[in-house]
Amino acid sequence: MRIAPMDTRLRSAVLRFAGDTRGATAIEYSLVAGGVACAIATTITMLGGSVQAMWTAVKDALP
Repeated sequence: MRIAPMDTRLRSAVLRFAGDTRGATAIEYSLVAGGVACAIATTITMLGGSVQAMWTAVKDALP
C-alpha cells in the first residue's frame, strides 16, 4: 500500500473544498442581510439630526 504524497492529498482536498457548494445560499443571504443593515445604519445616521429637529419642533408646538 502506497501513501499518497502530501501535495497530491492537499490538491485533492482543495479541489473537493472548492467544488462543495453546501451552505452557499446561507452565506449569500447573510451578505444581503449585512448590506441591508449597513444601508439602514447609514440612513439613520444621515437623517438622525433632521428627525431629532422635527420631534423637537413638535414638542415645542405642544402646549
